[in-house]
Amino acid sequence: NILGAMSGEVEGFRVSQRCSSEGYFGTIRFVGPVPPTTGEWVGVEWDDPTRGKHSGDHEGKQYFTCRQANAGSFVRSKKLTVGRDFISVLKERYSNDATTSDIASDDDTDIKVEIVGMEHLVKRQGCLEQLKEVHLRGLQVSSPGSSGDIRQTAPNIEILNLSCNPYLASWEDVTEIVTQLADLHILDLSENKQIQFHPTSKLKIQRLYLNMMELTWDKVKVILPDLPLLEELYLYNNRIGTLTNFDPSDLQHLTILNLENNGLSDWSEVMKLASLPQLKSLILSSNKLTNINITSFGDRGDSCIFPVLQSISLKGCNIETWGSVEELNAIQSLTELRITDNPVISKYTPFDARQLIIARLANLSSLNGSAITSSERFLAERFYLSKYAADWVSHSSDTTKLTFNREHPRYEHLIKVHGEPEEAKLASHKVTSLKDQLLEITLRIPDAADTQEVRKKLPSNMTLQKLKGLIQRLLKIDYPDQLLSYISSKGDTGCEYQLEDDLRELGFYSITSGDVILVRQK
Repeated sequence: NILGAMSGEVEGFRVSQRCSSEGYFGTIRFVGPVPPTTGEWVGVEWDDPTRGKHSGDHEGKQYFTCRQANAGSFVRSKKLTVGRDFISVLKERYSNDATTSDIASDDDTDIKVEIVGMEHLVKRQGCLEQLKEVHLRGLQVSSPGSSGDIRQTAPNIEILNLSCNPYLASWEDVTEIVTQLADLHILDLSENKQIQFHPTSKLKIQRLYLNMMELTWDKVKVILPDLPLLEELYLYNNRIGTLTNFDPSDLQHLTILNLENNGLSDWSEVMKLASLPQLKSLILSSNKLTNINITSFGDRGDSCIFPVLQSISLKGCNIETWGSVEELNAIQSLTELRITDNPVISKYTPFDARQLIIARLANLSSLNGSAITSSERFLAERFYLSKYAADWVSHSSDTTKLTFNREHPRYEHLIKVHGEPEEAKLASHKVTSLKDQLLEITLRIPDAADTQEVRKKLPSNMTLQKLKGLIQRLLKIDYPDQLLSYISSKGDTGCEYQLEDDLRELGFYSITSGDVILVRQK
């Protein structure tokens, strides 16, 4: 038995209370006499075990125990600092007192000047009972105070930030604060790694921040049954390398889950979340995921796999292959993706990487925070067809075609949409002469009174810069004044696609024979 459990209180110090001394934080494990010395001692288990001197024993007697060896010491209470109760901190930060300050004017007459900032905000919000959003980050909150005080003093708080309060150790104290706030739905407990979770009463929290707390999933899942209304859970920068078994019904209302920078390395752990019925946004950035494997857990397009997931972030992971990227097609509802800083796209320019991702993922409407227009998708898919046309032709036998289709599962579908790329035709006929590689293009001025147009044969490797020089000579529109776009002879013939990069070749835009280039004046 731990003798500290039988000890009383000394000058407000009690067992399980958080304390600090000389910049070191710890938890009180014992309060009482330690014979043969005189007076009362406080036994502390330090967060940093190097601060300790023993494991809670003195002259053969065990007064308390430590989770880490030699992390304990006995300290006089006058050398320790403990936190303050919630109401004391709240009143100090949000009190209406001292919203003005006396300063001396040039003629030595005293005037009142309103202090801007937090005091101004409080004055505008009114008394404490009208507060709806409260930020007590790093203000030494340690306990809820007297029973019912919070409910009586500030009952209307809806958003509460208690992050970085190292004196707050008891989950019971947290729940006591929360249960007194009937309207509270957003709670931030980030950077409080000292809090030990265990089941308590049901809480009405809808959004919970537990960032940077050195948590494992085993620690997190303990409190999930007590959060039946939870919709958003933020677990950035913890130690959640695995998602050990949990009851999906505990997260039945969850719409956003942030697991950024947690050391996840196996996609099978991610798939443990696939049955969550309301999950719409999953943040997996800065983990160690090297591949994505979804279809092995169910048929491609299985509506039971992430049934409503719309957004996923894989920034800064280690995704290595296009096959992994294309696995995301198995999530039918996925429309938003963030995937910068991954090996699979490291050898491409940002522009080319974007085109290839758009072409490979059928349902994306946003990539890396930027919307994908129908025009951009059209050009991206044509670019993709052009880029791999020669490979497609070279894999014409039944055996090699299967290999190509595994690496490019959307390629033949895109051929049906856009037609066979010109490069494939050239490759299949082994064309080598410049004459056979020319594109028959119509140059048209659509805004002229009598629409002017010229038909020309142009090489596919002609840059827009050179084309504009040709247009200046043929159509008498100065180079700087030209705005170019084109209409494809395939696909949606009613759409115009902008030609904006003068250093790009016609082939880059997948322009083919029969297309019309429109020339307008700025």
